[in-house]
Amino acid sequence: MFFQRHSGKPIGGILIAGGSICLLIALISTLYSWHFVRTASQANGKIIRMIQQEDKDDGTVYFPVFTFYDAQGAEHTIHSSSGSFPPAYEVGDTVPVLFSSADPTNAKIDSFFSVWGISLITGIISGIDLPAGFIIWYWPVIVGLFKPKSPV
Repeated sequence: MFFQRHSGKPIGGILIAGGSICLLIALISTLYSWHFVRTASQANGKIIRMIQQEDKDDGTVYFPVFTFYDAQGAEHTIHSSSGSFPPAYEVGDTVPVLFSSADPTNAKIDSFFSVWGISLITGIISGIDLPAGFIIWYWPVIVGLFKPKSPV
């Protein structure tokens, strides 16, 4: 009685819903990043500080703070939202920067993960959750296709 056989539809449904949401986020962030890269101005920046944050699950993560000058010569200081362990940069490193000419505070270090990280992570999650969810959802049908048919 304790180990009753249940339909996998609730779990499959949760995976399909979560995978669909991740796919939507991946598509939107990919379009945003693609537009940002195509319209952004470029500059060289300098790492001026590494902010160390303790994460109870992952340990220490380092976030770079960098400065760059826009086309008008104004200096901008940006706190990157992309952190890493070990630190990807050292204070004094020169880094390529992409920034919006209309809003230079919208700037990122021109690295793959800084620009495309959210798209990549949510795309991978959806690429795992959606197939797994559909397999779990349709498992009885899949198994039924391979069951030997009884002779009539």
